[in-house]
Amino acid sequence: DTQIMEGSPNTNYGGATSLGMDGDTASGRDKSALLRWNLSGIGPGTKVSSASVTLAVSNPSLDTYEAYALRRAWVESEVNWNSYAAGGPWELAGARGSLDRDATAVGSVTPSSTGEQTFDLPASLVQRWVDDPSSNSGLVLADTINTDGADFYSREVSDSSLHPRLT
Repeated sequence: DTQIMEGSPNTNYGGATSLGMDGDTASGRDKSALLRWNLSGIGPGTKVSSASVTLAVSNPSLDTYEAYALRRAWVESEVNWNSYAAGGPWELAGARGSLDRDATAVGSVTPSSTGEQTFDLPASLVQRWVDDPSSNSGLVLADTINTDGADFYSREVSDSSLHPRLT
């Protein structure tokens, strides 16, 4: 997991313990969070009947953020606002192009209070990731117009109970 920030377009946040989401492209403060889980322990063909994501929110917002399935295999230690990997630019900065992510949101979260916030994902999306691991580029949590940002803990925080979870 990581975040990408319009205001720091070439900075990588792969080691950050907190990730954020914010819109407000007019002021150059757009920020998105990228999440991906290693599902290699689940055998292809294993039936996925439901799926959800749980975030441990540290800074709440009343704004709603959408989750989009990513289409590019980003590299956690290299990804930033401009590139999904070293030498690999997003089609549109901020992972906003049709080659970067799906056009339709697969879920949404309104992180209105601190603590755990959960949102559903289509089981078919996670089924695709399980059956074809190369299709698992994870999610981007984003919204270009929200002006009240939110933060949640990343998998780099020492308390594993606060890590983003895919259930």
